[in-house]
Amino acid sequence: MPTRPDKKAIAEVLEEIATLLALQGENVFKVRAYENAARALTRTRESLDELVRTGRLRSVRGIGSSTAKVIQEYYETGEPPALLRELRAKTPPGLLELLTIPGLGPQRVRLLYEKLDIRTVADLEYALQENRLQLIEGFGPRTIETIREGLALYRAASGRFLLGQVYPIAVAIEAFLRQRWPTPVRLVGSTRRWCPVVGNVNLLLQGVPPPDPSGLGLDQAPVRLDVVELQDPTWWLRVPSVGLPVILTWVPSEDWPWAVRYYTGSREHNQTFQAWTTQQGYTWTGFRLQKDGAPLTLPPTGKADDLYGDEPIFERLGLAWLPPEVREDRGEIERAVRRDVPKLIEPDDIRGVLHVHTHYSDGADTLQEMMETARDLGLEYVGISDHSPAAYYANGLDRDRLFQQWAEMEEVQRRVPEVRILRGMEVDILPDGRLDLDDDLLERLDFVVASVHSRFQMSPAEMTQRIVRALRHPCTTILGHPTGRLLLGRKGYEVDLDRILEVAAETGTLIEINANPHRLDLDWTHLERARQMGVRFSIDPDTHRKSDLGDYVYGIGIARKGWLTAADVANTRPVPELLELLGQKRRK
Repeated sequence: MPTRPDKKAIAEVLEEIATLLALQGENVFKVRAYENAARALTRTRESLDELVRTGRLRSVRGIGSSTAKVIQEYYETGEPPALLRELRAKTPPGLLELLTIPGLGPQRVRLLYEKLDIRTVADLEYALQENRLQLIEGFGPRTIETIREGLALYRAASGRFLLGQVYPIAVAIEAFLRQRWPTPVRLVGSTRRWCPVVGNVNLLLQGVPPPDPSGLGLDQAPVRLDVVELQDPTWWLRVPSVGLPVILTWVPSEDWPWAVRYYTGSREHNQTFQAWTTQQGYTWTGFRLQKDGAPLTLPPTGKADDLYGDEPIFERLGLAWLPPEVREDRGEIERAVRRDVPKLIEPDDIRGVLHVHTHYSDGADTLQEMMETARDLGLEYVGISDHSPAAYYANGLDRDRLFQQWAEMEEVQRRVPEVRILRGMEVDILPDGRLDLDDDLLERLDFVVASVHSRFQMSPAEMTQRIVRALRHPCTTILGHPTGRLLLGRKGYEVDLDRILEVAAETGTLIEINANPHRLDLDWTHLERARQMGVRFSIDPDTHRKSDLGDYVYGIGIARKGWLTAADVANTRPVPELLELLGQKRRK
């Protein structure tokens, strides 16, 4: 005999049905019928058993024939009623998660889904960043800001944060502490390693902690820092606006290089490092190494304020120094032993960027504003790449508007001559692999970023064939955000990535390292393999506002995690060399 659900359980089912009906766009009277039935059932004092047995459910004010049928079915079977199962099957599961964000109700979620195909929290975050919500009638600035605030609360509760959200906060706190604290301060942990997703900010301070927070003047910090717990030698703080934990740890000066190395991590790297030193005959005492019972002494660095603080350890052990980004236990210790550590790409190596959106499609700023910002950043060139027509949700450009943009580019180039404007477009890869722009227009562009923006559920074989066909088009210069992932929300589409990389190398198509903090795609774990296959890369911000044009630095961090050098990245070249590279495939 099935377990009989109680009034509370049945009311929850009725409320879920009401929510799903609202998401499906059912009329408000039908939705309210289930909401009213849920309230009526919980308020009545009559026994549920008695109401069902005697057939008097409809005698309860607020319960009608349809809702009574659902209640009886659930009560008698103990299984979700047929209507609920049907509605669940028709509703993308991510929509229910969206409803947990403060400020979003069923009607708004339905509009987001219908108008912008937003199915997950990550989709919503990306759409907010790309200014797409303003395209929905009724979504004014106040509504959008309410959704932003609700999303921040949601993310804070999840305990995971995008690197792009955390890194500026971490650097600001580090700079503040360096002004306040008389001895060295170092950012360590996953943020220092440029991990795409992090859980906290870790900082080391040399010495012993002051008696209380006033000794650091935390009330003057660039962001509000609430005290969670104070213990010697660690303080736990929190940035309340985003729920970000900040951990301050004090270490004695004699332990400083060792602690910097250890806290930089990762845990797996530390374990492998410890195993290697043990094999060499060393033993560990706390953070420090000994040999034959004597502490290992470290050579001076010759630097007044060395960047990471642990270089002497590597030198003393005869190892090449490992940049923090590569300390992930992926063979880096062996490379340090062989001294096979190349000079990795640096932010200053980037000469320009090629994936930039303006207000012509879904960007927030004008061509001139973008170029003036690029000039201020010291960039030599910017490739404008607004969306193609198929991206209707992003206000994609038709032929006439594309010509209009080209004309404006010439005017802006005269006004901002310091930065070369390159003519490009982010062109949708259609489901059959064709590019969403006529060949006569494609041939007139300096470059083409070809991207998948639809039909993510294709089979791996179909998706691979789709992308391969696009890669073989002579005008496809760059494969944009190659796996389509959105961090903290959407896995990439299923595809044979090795085949994609193989064809990219064969055809001379650049693979994008999309530096947008919501993407960071291609993931760093694939970069070295791709480079060994002969692939070259383009690091681009995929920015939709001038304030984010400098986000290419996150792509640099990801490239460094994947062992890339400046020679592996196309946009480290000056304009003449870049244009020569971009044109090779078309000429071939």
